[in-house]
Amino acid sequence: MDIISTLVNAVVGFINALINAILIVGVALIWGIIIAGVIGVIILLILKARKRVKREK
Repeated sequence: MDIISTLVNAVVGFINALINAILIVGVALIWGIIIAGVIGVIILLILKARKRVKREK
């Protein structure tokens, strides 16, 4: 019984660690996508503003 309970505890601990890792990576990816999107929009706005300035000259 002791061996079985230690094995079960090890497997449960491993699964919990995996779930935590997946959650952390998932949240990091979501934040990365959001930040990348915001930066991309800002860059596009800057480029459009520059094009308008060049046309006005």
